[in-house]
Amino acid sequence: MIGVDGLAINPASSTQLCAFLFGGAANLKTKVRTETTRVFKVARDEIPDKAMALYRERDAQPNEQSSEALDSDERQPDEFDSMKAAQLKALCKEYGLKVSGKKAELQERLRGHFLAVGQDSNEMQQDDFEELPTDHELKQICVTRGLSPDGTRKALLERLRQDVSFALELLSASAEGSTDGYRSITEALEAATASDGGVLKEIMVDLKAKAQEEPKLVDVTIPSIEMEPFKFTVGGAPSVTADVLRKLAGDPFGDEPKYGTAYDFFGGGEEGRDACVALFSLTAIN
Repeated sequence: MIGVDGLAINPASSTQLCAFLFGGAANLKTKVRTETTRVFKVARDEIPDKAMALYRERDAQPNEQSSEALDSDERQPDEFDSMKAAQLKALCKEYGLKVSGKKAELQERLRGHFLAVGQDSNEMQQDDFEELPTDHELKQICVTRGLSPDGTRKALLERLRQDVSFALELLSASAEGSTDGYRSITEALEAATASDGGVLKEIMVDLKAKAQEEPKLVDVTIPSIEMEPFKFTVGGAPSVTADVLRKLAGDPFGDEPKYGTAYDFFGGGEEGRDACVALFSLTAIN
């Protein structure tokens, strides 16, 4: 009924079972309705092998949503999204970029840097200003960039660094939604890894290793069939005790089969019988 997630449901978990049977029902005391669809983080070793195999098969299929997103105006995730703040700062330092700022600013700064490199840009970087021998040269650069030439050498350097950071972040922002821009970042990182090595190579190796690891937790999505609860816990939540399951299932294996309330809920016939049989099997667990 709910595909691979149905195979991954733990029938011994009253929380998952309640979400499946009675999701959307209101708590008897608080009157708050639960979600009709819930996502549970389940440890891999708790997922049946058959379900795990189907998850792997499903994950290996092309993601239609990702394909659609490539044609949209949204920027696609890249390697910088997977990096920690410390790794981003290490790269900024490695490539002579301003190291301070929020994580998102560091990411945009680095994207702009690698886009600029990929476009053979002549944009000066932070370290280039440090190499200028005189304050007069710094002031001239400030003037050409539309910046104030006033202040100490330290102030001039900081002003220019801020301007470069802004220019790189602007370049990154202008490339969002562009498939070519997205690809050039990835390609530029690969090229830089091959030629530069160092910190970038270490980080890229680490990211690729983590990408190949299977996650310890699996998202199991359980949409509810939204049955109406008839018994509640002390806290007011729908109950899924054995007697509740027996009422839903009836006795489908008796000499004269008697079906529970689930029979009519599923429209009777073979589907209703199968539902009662499945619920009856759960009475031995709960």
